Amino acid sequence: MLRWRGLEATPGDLGRTVVTIGMYDGVHRGHQKLIGAAVDRARAMRRPSLLLTFDPHPAEVVRPGSHPAILTSLDRKAELVAGLGVDAMCVLPFTAEFMRLSSETFTHTVLVEHLHAAQVVIGQNFTYGHRAAGTVDSLMAEGRRFGFAVEGVPLANVGQRGNGEEGDGPVPGRRTSRSPPPTSGRASPQGTWTRRPAPSAARTGWTASSCAATGAAATSATRPRTWSARRSPPSRPTACTPGTW
Repeated sequence: MLRWRGLEATPGDLGRTVVTIGMYDGVHRGHQKLIGAAVDRARAMRRPSLLLTFDPHPAEVVRPGSHPAILTSLDRKAELVAGLGVDAMCVLPFTAEFMRLSSETFTHTVLVEHLHAAQVVIGQNFTYGHRAAGTVDSLMAEGRRFGFAVEGVPLANVGQRGNGEEGDGPVPGRRTSRSPPPTSGRASPQGTWTRRPAPSAARTGWTASSCAATGAAATSATRPRTWSARRSPPSRPTACTPGTW
């Protein structure tokens, strides 16, 4: 799996991608389903799947000292998502400056100009941008404008007990809701990225929740013949390439 830090370090020959976005701390079962949806879509489109994550945890910047304990290091996260079939992982530095980006600027700068998104796969409770102004609906509208599709994955309960009691709670399911296919242009620029219902989150957005890790079931499949890249073994991901943006 390819791995880099910062938008400017994005490989120039990456081509159009299928992007999923989130902290994915722990890579639990809900995360696995959402990542699996992105990987499946990428293989169907014969494009690389790309996981966009953040460092440090957004809550550490939004409200220092309040962020949850981190369950998985970046190295371990890379191992787990590589085992799920992800082709590339971009670690985006989460800074105070980044936190103030508008949702439109995030879409154009990150997804279009640098990651060349052909499709974005996110949970239906996904929000982004300053004050969490961006939603799945707004991302779909921006996708139609810039030429990429959006797949919003609904939440579903997993681990439900036979007596009807809830188990692990809501996580992304596999039913899909997408914007119309791209109609024009070559793109030039959280589990899910889930907002915690805290006062600071409501004001600033860009937050993520954490949950207990249940491990990731490793899978393997042949990569599309139309796209290939050198990858390190899943158990030993490549070192982060320093980058700024």
